[in-house]
Amino acid sequence: MTKIDATAKESLVKLERNVRTEISDLKLNLKRKSEKKNSAKQKLKRSSSESKLRYNESVSTDLTNSGLFKSKSYRLIDDNSLIKTYLKNQTPIRLYNSVPAQHMPPLHITNQDEVKKKFIDHKIPPVLKFKADERSLQNILSKHSKTNYEHFFKAKNILDTVKLKYPNLINYYEANFGQKITSIKCVDLIGKYLSENKISGDLTISFAPGLTCSGRITSYMVNKNDPSTRKFSIWINDGEENQFLRKDGIISLCDHEIGTHYFRSYNDGLQIWFNERKKFGLRPTNSTDLLQTEEGLAALNTLVNANLKYLFLPALLYYMACMADRMTFEQLYNHMENYIEIPEERWKLVTRVKRGISDPYKIGSYSRDQSYFHGAIDILQNLDNVDFMTLMSGKICLDECDRIKRIARTNSIKIPKFMKNMQSYKEKLRTIGIINGIIEPRPNEKFKKGTIVFEKNPGELKQNESKNPKELFGKNFKDSSLTSIEIKRYINREIVSKTKNTVEHRPEVTDNNSSLCIII
Repeated sequence: MTKIDATAKESLVKLERNVRTEISDLKLNLKRKSEKKNSAKQKLKRSSSESKLRYNESVSTDLTNSGLFKSKSYRLIDDNSLIKTYLKNQTPIRLYNSVPAQHMPPLHITNQDEVKKKFIDHKIPPVLKFKADERSLQNILSKHSKTNYEHFFKAKNILDTVKLKYPNLINYYEANFGQKITSIKCVDLIGKYLSENKISGDLTISFAPGLTCSGRITSYMVNKNDPSTRKFSIWINDGEENQFLRKDGIISLCDHEIGTHYFRSYNDGLQIWFNERKKFGLRPTNSTDLLQTEEGLAALNTLVNANLKYLFLPALLYYMACMADRMTFEQLYNHMENYIEIPEERWKLVTRVKRGISDPYKIGSYSRDQSYFHGAIDILQNLDNVDFMTLMSGKICLDECDRIKRIARTNSIKIPKFMKNMQSYKEKLRTIGIINGIIEPRPNEKFKKGTIVFEKNPGELKQNESKNPKELFGKNFKDSSLTSIEIKRYINREIVSKTKNTVEHRPEVTDNNSSLCIII
């Protein structure tokens, strides 16, 4: 072989090597592109069978045309994987067949379907089983076993008012929250809500049937010493029993969960007291007082954009806890038919206030849910003195605002859109207070079409001042403030009356010192 032939052969070998390298690089690039294209699908996979995302071939790609995905981050939705995609700025959406075990609370009922069918169909008293063991149940119940009766008649008056105006509970839900919608439509509305509040991408949104509530916010920290590593999720019960899965109801639920719980929790991580609450004299995050402020504010925010302003659901839970404290499971279920004619809805609420109580013949209640109504009343009665910017700065109680105000970082906190105009927000809360008989109207206030109207005519003002607020607002009920013992006696008489199946004249309970009542 000549020198020229050897050189040519070497050149061919080098060329062959370069071609092979280019082919390998091309294959690798194609593989990477394919992996990138399916990255959303891979990220959303779960190994646990309980966490498998639901598959629905019947859903069309109409969702891709919704306003939710009309952005630079627009992604086509795969028909075969439905919500395995991302919202604007890659907010994950997940649908689950059931609540994953790690997200079940200790009081999650594990045999609900079995005992529910037996009770509703055959009236067999349910023996409820819970995720927590007996010892844990006792610890939980000991903290929330004391029932509050202070606002019993306030709650009852609200229930009676709603029943008078809306004899059918479904009519009330439709009037307040609109028509039922699918989980797919909820995705669109929640996405717009996140975008309007400038928090797109801050939360993971998960739908799962069987939650013990309509929705809840959860969070965890990647680094316990770094609040910026917190990850938030909103869980929504997409079962048929969730009455917030409606056109307007989903916004009210977002105002409750995101507009209150998420924002206060996020802002708390910006404060110097985040890991040192005791040092700054703040109550623990699991205290009853903080629970009342947190849920009371959330209950009020639920109504800010609602069509009706009645504190019906908080009042219902408060009233049921009072009655459950004196009734067995079956007695309470039968008694509440007066307000909740839908068996499934009644079952859901009765099991909620009887959480942790396995024996169906035992009286007692899980009184934690009284915090919604109790906390809302505390805020409304102190409305003129509440600094809502400080209250939203973190997880703090109502009576801690004044003390913590000087050190709270309010310049960098996030607040929901409905709080941007604080004067308008307070006027809406005042309207809620007057409608529910919690705040006494001023002489210059009239109530028209769900809003407060301030009179400008001095002559009419003077005329209104001489009127009793009851006459001015057309009130029908009186608020009553009795002692806990007197209220328990009243409830006992109700139980005896129902048990004997006789119609007795209910004792008229009045309070001469109060002219407040509910506006219909």
